[in-house]
Amino acid sequence: TDFPYADQVLLSLCETVGTRLRRDEQAGSCLTIHLRTSAFENWSHQRQLSNATNVTQELYAGARELLRAAWDGKTPLRQIGIQITRLSDTSVRQASLFDAADNEKLSKLDKTVDALREKYGEGVIRRARFTGAGTVLAGGLSRERRTGITKPLDAE
Repeated sequence: TDFPYADQVLLSLCETVGTRLRRDEQAGSCLTIHLRTSAFENWSHQRQLSNATNVTQELYAGARELLRAAWDGKTPLRQIGIQITRLSDTSVRQASLFDAADNEKLSKLDKTVDALREKYGEGVIRRARFTGAGTVLAGGLSRERRTGITKPLDAE
């Protein structure tokens, strides 16, 4: 595992978590990453976000910082996970002079992408980061490695 691949898995996980948060009209303010090495050692790091969010890009930026702080980039990883806690209703968001416009745009973009994926399947739209990848990751797993337990395999 290297940083580019770990970042790609992390982005996929953030998209999945963000989608679930938006579906449930929730936002979280405490972000945690979990790492498991090939020797089954577990590491985790967390941070408090300045505002509760369900925006994929904000989740990914925070998770990426945590990954850089927690992992040396050399130790083989077996598992990467993210978790968001301190959930709140999305109808309330503390205003900030610095991120209000960007947050609104990113939030609308995420909701549009969610609607397209819901209607036409996960593969209908993907980030440029995943273009050219041999496999499309959803929730950090390629289609070939999904079990169908949490989501039917034929949903795409």
